[in-house]
Amino acid sequence: MSPDTKPILNVTKLVRSWRDVTTVSGAPGSEAPDFEAPLLGGGKFHLAAERGHPVVLVFWASWCAPCRAELPGVEALAKQRAGKPTRIVAVNVENDAALAAEGVAQLHLTLPVALEDGSASRAFQVQTIPMTVLVKPDGNVADVLRGSVSEDALARAIDRLEAAK
Repeated sequence: MSPDTKPILNVTKLVRSWRDVTTVSGAPGSEAPDFEAPLLGGGKFHLAAERGHPVVLVFWASWCAPCRAELPGVEALAKQRAGKPTRIVAVNVENDAALAAEGVAQLHLTLPVALEDGSASRAFQVQTIPMTVLVKPDGNVADVLRGSVSEDALARAIDRLEAAK
């Protein structure tokens, strides 16, 4: 390479089919993409098995400062709403159980934490975190909240979700 030649970076996204780049998944009103993931404390989370009651999915990573700021409020809501129909699940996108466990311990989280391998993030088109997806009992997406959400704003969104049934 000559001194006045600058390197060029080419970035390509590989997809299995054209449908992967033309289908918008997880948009409000659409059917929530199904996924299954192990839970940090043992067992599995399967979104399709949650049909019949609302579900809140909070996509996060332990290295994400806005996620770490938001999760204590999510945890507080999960505790306040224990016994109510809505299931709140933190979906860790790191594909590293040790990092997720470390973040959970540091944040003192007790809510269910699903350890996804990237398939749920792709299906829901998670491009920034935190991202919260509210799923109606019928399995359709009610709302998508991108970026940090205050505890009060999330509580209002869950109230709307539960009222819509």
